[in-house]
Amino acid sequence: MPVNLGYELPAYTHVLGTIGLTGLYGLIDIAKIAAGDCVLVSSAAGAVGSLVGQMAKIQGAARVIGIAGGAEKCRKAVERYGYDTCIDYKATADLSAAIGEALSKGFDVHFENVGGLVLEAALDHLTKNTRIALCGMISGYTAPQPGPSNLWNLVVKTALIHAFRVTDILGQHERTARMLADIDGWIRQGKLVWGVDVREGFDAIPESFNCLFTGAHHDRLVVKIAEA
Repeated sequence: MPVNLGYELPAYTHVLGTIGLTGLYGLIDIAKIAAGDCVLVSSAAGAVGSLVGQMAKIQGAARVIGIAGGAEKCRKAVERYGYDTCIDYKATADLSAAIGEALSKGFDVHFENVGGLVLEAALDHLTKNTRIALCGMISGYTAPQPGPSNLWNLVVKTALIHAFRVTDILGQHERTARMLADIDGWIRQGKLVWGVDVREGFDAIPESFNCLFTGAHHDRLVVKIAEA
């Protein structure tokens, strides 16, 4: 990886680090996104999701729909990160119906960060040969939710669900350098924006860690202990 591309340190904890690589690797290698695809992204205002929506547009996606928790996060996903629509699952009685309304013909690619009932709702709207990049299942990390009851839809639509970890490519230095060079170029061209949610002080660590499960944060969550 490049040591320094001239950015401030937070960039290397986010868009020019493993977060950016996760989004790009998941879209290109795992989901095999193609121009004209319709894309659905859960946790659309989170660190990875906020980049994935933009990267999908850069790759020529026809329509990109996000799922996020709360009106403010949905607003940010649309206004800042370029999603066509963002579904507020906290204000939606029937998430599956909301996805169907936003994507009446289904989707070609799904980037999944949540799992559980969110993934179950998404599986109702597959198209033939949909590709699902399973990046995370944070809904079940502390209090496991029921797994999707509709996995049969994968068979019906001959769809593919592929779990991945960015660590699979971190040792491929030339490759990751090319990916980061692409990301750097998109930032400089104004095609890719990013943000960090900085909390100050060592005492902020417990509350900040809990935010990962409650969703009470935006973008990439960083705790700043002291000045360098």
